[in-house]
Amino acid sequence: MPTETTFPVCVNCKLRKKKCDKARPRCGYCARKNLTCQSSIDAKYSQLRRLPMISSPVISSSLLLAETLSAVLQDEPTSLHSTVYLQILRIIRLTDQTIDEICLRYFRGMHSFIPILSAPRFHEQLIHSAALPSATFSVLLLSMALVTYHPSLVTSSSAVDQATLYFTVKSLYSQTLASFPDSLHLVQAGTIIASYEYATRRIHEAFFSISVCARMGYTIGLHLLSLTGRSDNPSQATEKSDTWWGVVITERTILSEAEVQQPVLSRFAEGQVSLPREPVSLEWDSDLFNDIVSKRCPNVEDCDGLARVTQAIWLLDQVFKASEERDVTVRLAQLDKLDYSLRGCLALTMDQSQGRWGLFCTANAIIFRALFILHRKVIHSAAGVSCLSSHIALETTIQMVNDIATTQQNMTLAEMDTLPPSRAFVFRAALHYLDEFGTDCGRWDTVRTCLESSITMFDARWNAVCPREIPL
Repeated sequence: MPTETTFPVCVNCKLRKKKCDKARPRCGYCARKNLTCQSSIDAKYSQLRRLPMISSPVISSSLLLAETLSAVLQDEPTSLHSTVYLQILRIIRLTDQTIDEICLRYFRGMHSFIPILSAPRFHEQLIHSAALPSATFSVLLLSMALVTYHPSLVTSSSAVDQATLYFTVKSLYSQTLASFPDSLHLVQAGTIIASYEYATRRIHEAFFSISVCARMGYTIGLHLLSLTGRSDNPSQATEKSDTWWGVVITERTILSEAEVQQPVLSRFAEGQVSLPREPVSLEWDSDLFNDIVSKRCPNVEDCDGLARVTQAIWLLDQVFKASEERDVTVRLAQLDKLDYSLRGCLALTMDQSQGRWGLFCTANAIIFRALFILHRKVIHSAAGVSCLSSHIALETTIQMVNDIATTQQNMTLAEMDTLPPSRAFVFRAALHYLDEFGTDCGRWDTVRTCLESSITMFDARWNAVCPREIPL
């Protein structure tokens, strides 16, 4: 048996990177959370047999779930919540990350372009709450571990690989969906998983995941919240509103790359709050923006960036709708009006961003995406001046995209994690245009090389599956 000197700090405190008081039989933290103190069974972690080398991540995931659950059940957990929590702690340990590291990377990374969590509320539930974390909160934490995991951060030879971790997260998430009522935590976890799937080019899986989130959002009434957050708990109401916006934005982002046209499930949140006034008038056509939906934004601190994302995603939504218009003349007129609005919005966000990454980068990526979709529709629907104008517009857009790609070469991992997955779509869309329309290859050789390099770097970060051109 290991001595107290050999294992002086319990595993729970190690994962949290917090000082352990080393009290026996349970340290203060474990006693307060009503957990089995892991210092007395720390040897069980090293005794977990190393998973065999198996080519299928699905089988590896099943073995991992069986091994970790077996170890947890030996401790006789008191409830299903504690079982899930302790199992997830063991899985997180195999990612060679601590909970503090996961939180730091998440809030510096993905949170910068999809701010659906409240950092104060999250840390309150994780650290300061006297109760054991719920199973749904534990799954949320595991989804954060998934999107912050990267092979270059791993030092342990026994660490789990990304594909196995992904299938493990999906399995536990599905089990939690079947075992517990719909909740805010499950919507947030599903949105994070969908974002990961989108980044790794699992477009079909991403669409399915975000569709589940949209239906859960309707079930728990996220779409009905007033964006002013009138509630006994304003911070919770704001977090719910932000989460619904996250679903709305993520679903439309994914749909841009869906191979088969899909209906949009999430609708813009109901409320009567307008976007904050901007120092520069957008001068958008009043007929185009007479819908109250276009004037909505989450009520969050420094919301200009998120307001821009909301406006950009609304415009993308209008491009989708205009593209479905059967009358060619009406369709082209609507797309022309949207082109004017998109270019105005892009000029504003580029000026506001001042080179900053995060939400403004997300807004710019969505606008570029909408411009590519819009002008490709015009090219395939029109001829003459309209078609030529769209070719010129797309070539100008490609030059702008290339400028962005050039400035983002040789990025660090921390910097890359602050970029939205939609960034890669824009690069792929630019290359797709150059390939399809046979634009002067010699003229665009340098651009093509830069864009391909950026896509390769992005795919390597996310361990993207089937790195290929995706039909637009």
